[in-house]
Amino acid sequence: MNKIQKLTLLIFFIFYSLAGFTQTTVKGIVKDLQTKEALGFCNVAIKGTKRGTITNIEGVFSISVNAKTDVLLFSYIGYEPKSVEASILMQKKEILLQKKELTLKEVVIHSNDEYLYDIIEKCRKNLLKNKAERTAKLYFGLETRSKLLSVEYPIDNRWTSLKIDTAQLQIEKPVELLECYYNAQLKGSSVNELGFKNGRTALASNDNYFLNMGSSKAICEISMTKDNEMFPEIPFQLNKRELRKKFFVELSYFDGKYYNIKFHPKNKNNNSFSGEAWIESQTFNLLKINLKAENTAVHPFLPEFPRDSIYNVSFDITNTYKNDEELIVPDHFIFNYSITYHSRKDTIFLYMKNMTSEIKSKSIMYFYDYDKPFILPYFEYTDKLFGRDDYNKISFIPYNEAFWNSNNILLQTEKQKQEYGLLSNQGELINYREGNYSSNFLGYLPGRDSLKGHFDFFYPFWNSHKRVVPKINSDNFKTYSKEKINSSIRSDLYNLKVQIMLDIVESGDSILCKTYTIFDNEQTYYHLPLNFYSNAFFNIYFDIWEIERRTMQDKLNVGNLKISQINEIYNNTIENLNTISEKYIKEVNVGENEKMLKKWNDYVFDSISHIYLRNCKTLNHKICIFLKLLHHEKKGIISLVVKVISPDTNLHFFFCSSDAKPNSNSWLQAYREKIRQRSKCRLLLL
Repeated sequence: MNKIQKLTLLIFFIFYSLAGFTQTTVKGIVKDLQTKEALGFCNVAIKGTKRGTITNIEGVFSISVNAKTDVLLFSYIGYEPKSVEASILMQKKEILLQKKELTLKEVVIHSNDEYLYDIIEKCRKNLLKNKAERTAKLYFGLETRSKLLSVEYPIDNRWTSLKIDTAQLQIEKPVELLECYYNAQLKGSSVNELGFKNGRTALASNDNYFLNMGSSKAICEISMTKDNEMFPEIPFQLNKRELRKKFFVELSYFDGKYYNIKFHPKNKNNNSFSGEAWIESQTFNLLKINLKAENTAVHPFLPEFPRDSIYNVSFDITNTYKNDEELIVPDHFIFNYSITYHSRKDTIFLYMKNMTSEIKSKSIMYFYDYDKPFILPYFEYTDKLFGRDDYNKISFIPYNEAFWNSNNILLQTEKQKQEYGLLSNQGELINYREGNYSSNFLGYLPGRDSLKGHFDFFYPFWNSHKRVVPKINSDNFKTYSKEKINSSIRSDLYNLKVQIMLDIVESGDSILCKTYTIFDNEQTYYHLPLNFYSNAFFNIYFDIWEIERRTMQDKLNVGNLKISQINEIYNNTIENLNTISEKYIKEVNVGENEKMLKKWNDYVFDSISHIYLRNCKTLNHKICIFLKLLHHEKKGIISLVVKVISPDTNLHFFFCSSDAKPNSNSWLQAYREKIRQRSKCRLLLL
């Protein structure tokens, strides 16, 4: 064989090998063979791997496969499993599953109460014994719909129903769509903790927002084996003696592999779940459980306002488990509930009105990629703000386009797509685009700035157009008395805390990094007297961290970095910043050393063109507190914005321009003269 033939063969082999590993996204739908009804939440796995997905409620799925070699496995409790080659699925999108055959003889043999209680007891012991700790990725999706039942106003000391078009009543409308990704810390079949990765939500106003503020946490707190005061009683929480006392049980069917046991409470107080469980016959492992409760008084819901009330609470919960490395682990949880919400609201025209609405919420948690968790954002936040609330995290952790493009584990249904379009036109989309983080979705009012951050006080992101200002009426910035200051160690009276958030996204073979500089007002405190230098002291410190973040981002943008290299760059940056910060704080002496503050102001100006004016007394006692430079390189113009505060609290803004070049010394004198003439101010530049 000559060299040309060898080279041709080598090239052919390389291209053939690459083609053999080409990934293709396939989409299909799973249905019942006889009824042709869609099978929602059916498991779809790639044979020989741990990769897989799940169908949405319409039975539709999408998964990346090797069309030449992969085989897909479809499994659904109560149905025969089915395997389909990916190449066939490329042509035939519909997968039909056959229901398992059930024999009456098998059912009769095992329909014995004592035997069924024994099965449940053995299953309970397995659940209690399973304490293996695992980590998995978690998709959490939620949708909420609202139906207005009545509106009443007080007229002549009586509540009178408002006469409105009945077409406006009894119509369900979407009010909330929520998607989040987490890392789930698991212990056996239970979820111990959730670590937030990213999330987004679409909201509509139905006279007010309706938010499931802590749904993910509440769902995870449902324990199969431990009593929970927030939910009705579950059979597996009881020993055999208690179980016989409180629950009726019956065998629905036995297919040779699974027992399907139904249960319902003997007491009619609505404090216990009814439902059914699927238990493996050989191992007595729990594979699936459905829990139902109607009009129960045991629930985790609280009205938003004291005058509001919640009643008619119903649950429909389904937990499905699977075998993974010979252990039973969560596969997916479905959490549906409905409530009647009665609110009493003040109005502009009348004193108050009564509104009654029916709220229905459906959510799913899908656990996947066991022992391959997300890399969570590098940031230290406390449980005080983020311990339970999904929305707090959504409003804070920035939207990451690369993450959402590479994570689409559960397809939206056609109905959800329509509702998303409706909410995007008539409601609010939170964290659906770059720069939309920290959106104040809880405070939208006509005329308000919709980009104002819900956590502007706690966690301001560095922004070239905004400066941080201490909230003087907060405990963190309460000025101590002279006696307390004199009796304290000076360094104990203040602490500046800035963090750099690093968000890492693994997309295929690529690793993408985004960073943000964040002023941590929760951990920052300052108990010395606030003066003209204080704001400059805070903001220059903030700017120093932003300068180093930019340098770090440039290093991270090089590409082809490993996680270990990214961590090294990040840790070195933080270590360097701690050194610089310590030097800055020592030199400027909380801003009282004007010479050193001027030096650091020059350092900041050289990098990000920020200058701060302090201690600028005027002939009429005006104080100039902030100055900002904007350099238009193309036009060769520098613009200066000065904000002046008068004793009468009026704000005055001056905008000046100059044709002077950036490196000229004459522009500052020109600006000083212009501002002096317009505001009668004498400016002192630090």
